[in-house]
Amino acid sequence: MTDALFTHLAAIEATARDRGIAATVNLDGRLTGLTLAPEVMALSPEELAERVFRLTQQASAEALTQGLDALTPVVGEAETAPLRAGILSPPRSRNSATGPAAP
Repeated sequence: MTDALFTHLAAIEATARDRGIAATVNLDGRLTGLTLAPEVMALSPEELAERVFRLTQQASAEALTQGLDALTPVVGEAETAPLRAGILSPPRSRNSATGPAAP
């Protein structure tokens, strides 16, 4: 069962999409795919970055949820419930994640 669980966890990916942008991440939260439709190139660099950042966070939360769904039958709800609570916390904005902008 352990090998199957690790194989399943390693294969987890989630994609978040919005208005011409699709961000795919793995269970580690690493960006594994990014699709940009031609029309999003009309966005300002700041707006494009904010959308990609937000979608990456959404996809990461979904991938983590999938991972916890796989782990819960093995380790129990008591172990995964606190982690789920953290996933459901509101995402940080891109600026708060990287610190204040330079003047």
